[in-house]
Amino acid sequence: MSQTEQMLWTSDWAWSMPLIILTVVIHVLGLGLFHQTVVPSLDRSMNRWHPTGAFIVVMGVTISVVTVLHALEATIWAAAYRLLGALPDARRALLYSLSSMTTYGHANLYLMETGSSWERSRH
Repeated sequence: MSQTEQMLWTSDWAWSMPLIILTVVIHVLGLGLFHQTVVPSLDRSMNRWHPTGAFIVVMGVTISVVTVLHALEATIWAAAYRLLGALPDARRALLYSLSSMTTYGHANLYLMETGSSWERSRH
């Protein structure tokens, strides 16, 4: 790896590591808050419900909370892609971010070449 490539690789990590840490902290804090506030309420009401109904409610609420957390995290990454000029608009940045997070498939969408080693390795 050339010195230029090494510098680009280092700069990629310099902006991405804080972003990774931020999104993981948001996720952990969000789940912790959910555990402290929603779970006790659900626990109290579970005794009155049929076990299958209770399971459906708990899973539905949990999946909703996790989906909102992932949407927030994807939005943060999309904003970073826009600030770096890696994608031309917010819509594509969010699509790319969601695609990267969920691995549901690959949209026909690529980051713009800006010389970053990270971007070159993604093609």
